[in-house]
Amino acid sequence: MEYAWFEALADALNAEMQREVPYAIHEPLFQFMAGAFSQGAEPVRKCIDVSFVENLFWQISHPKCAPYWKQLPPKLRQLYTEFHHRDP
Repeated sequence: MEYAWFEALADALNAEMQREVPYAIHEPLFQFMAGAFSQGAEPVRKCIDVSFVENLFWQISHPKCAPYWKQLPPKLRQLYTEFHHRDP
């Protein structure tokens, strides 16, 4: 159940990127997720990595995701590139 929630959150953020909502609107959420990953228990870290980060930027064009990617907390960027082996 938790995995579905984190994936749905990533999907909602992808929709916001598609609509070109400024990163600043969601920056506190991304900072929170990075902190939760760094300080969380293994099940929390796994949900953030596998269900949240891996689903970010799904089918979002480079021009629309670039502002988010450029400002994304470094740990979340690292998780993304470790899985996808490339930037979005």
